[in-house]
Amino acid sequence: MTSTPHPPLTARLQMLALNRLRSPVRAARAARRRAARMAEPLHRSVARLDGVTNRFRARSEHLSVLDGQTLNLAAVLPGHERAAGAHLEFTSGRERVAALARVVPGPDGRDRVEATVRLRLGRAAEEGSAADGGTDDRGGTAPGEVRLAPGRWDLRLVAVYPERTARVALALPDGAPPDAPPHDGEPPPRTSPAGPLPACPQTRARFGIVRAPSGAAAITVAAPQPTAEVDAVLLRPYRAQITGELLDLPDIHALTADVALRGGGAAHRVRPTLDPGSRGIAFTVDLPVAEMAAVAGGELRWELRFHTPTHGTLRAGRADTDLHRAGAVLRVPARTVRPESGPPALVRPYYTDSGTLCIALTPLPPGA
Repeated sequence: MTSTPHPPLTARLQMLALNRLRSPVRAARAARRRAARMAEPLHRSVARLDGVTNRFRARSEHLSVLDGQTLNLAAVLPGHERAAGAHLEFTSGRERVAALARVVPGPDGRDRVEATVRLRLGRAAEEGSAADGGTDDRGGTAPGEVRLAPGRWDLRLVAVYPERTARVALALPDGAPPDAPPHDGEPPPRTSPAGPLPACPQTRARFGIVRAPSGAAAITVAAPQPTAEVDAVLLRPYRAQITGELLDLPDIHALTADVALRGGGAAHRVRPTLDPGSRGIAFTVDLPVAEMAAVAGGELRWELRFHTPTHGTLRAGRADTDLHRAGAVLRVPARTVRPESGPPALVRPYYTDSGTLCIALTPLPPGA
């Protein structure tokens, strides 16, 4: 017959075991507090250093990438010395690309530099990478063009004075908006301090203004990613189709597609019709409305997916949209579809805030 431990002894043993479990947690919390206290002076020093170095940088009045491909710059050079000329310099490692800029005298006696540069994806050594600029039909200055490889490029203004040449970094404009928060449980749209990043209409690359580790302005170049871009959702009385193009997908061998429930669950294989397209491989998919309606009695949400052996799964949608709330803007009217086999169904396509196409489908009673 075993004896029961005395209650006070049991309580002490429990407290001892609990303290042993809490000790690593307390030690970790204490270490984090000490690290935070040690980091505070460093953060203040970096902030002071950034404020000091900004005195020797060109102050950006405007710095943005418009329409996904045009860099617009207006900055004030430090000091009151008059520059004979200036150009904008892009530097990444040992690569260096230049674009002409205009020097305009400012009202405060400082020179103001303005530049409009067309950005292209490519190697800096390719022909035409230097942006010389030109004159447009209206007598204004046409934007030059530079080719930038993927990666981060530091931005500098090179000012030419009568007796010297000065390279100065660019300070980011004040009041840059923060990155957009996630929407609808999906990754946020690709953004920069200047706002959402639209894709370049020519190459689908993305150019964004960012803050370099030094605190100065830089530009990031992201190569286009394979995507299944939807052109249209066609809802007809007896069928539902999705048309679009597979972009930047070099290999379509072993490509498969299905319509799957969002979040996991049932999936129905579909056979897309593939043809050469204007920008990539055009696809047409007939949705299996009857099979989708047979899964459950209420509304279910589906998405069209393409599976590739080299680039994983591509979800059909509008990946290149630059809208913050794509779901509120890209609207497709709902319609009742009556397939040849099975009951009718209400098909309500919509886009999520990140641009993914969803098909909300609700089975209807026969004869509805």
